[in-house]
Amino acid sequence: MDLYLFDFDDTLYAFDHGKRLPALSDVTGVSQYRLASLWWARGFERAAESGTYPSTAAYLDAFSRITGARLTMSEWQWCREQAMSRIDGAVAALERAA
Repeated sequence: MDLYLFDFDDTLYAFDHGKRLPALSDVTGVSQYRLASLWWARGFERAAESGTYPSTAAYLDAFSRITGARLTMSEWQWCREQAMSRIDGAVAALERAA
């Protein structure tokens, strides 16, 4: 069996951070400014994307410790989904390739 790995953001799905941040703020009750200035501006999300956190629990614990925002995996997933929209042409091409 062949296995193909894809980066979803802007490959198969368009990602809009401008939708994720408000969703995170709504779920956690922490302001967008606080989340952005503590987590993103200081490079923690970039570190996460680079594999700094060895598990989901480690990521969520760090997010909570740094931002003061408690977040479950289900809440994180929901917020992520709010920022993603399918790129139909890319998904169709992948289906043809399969």
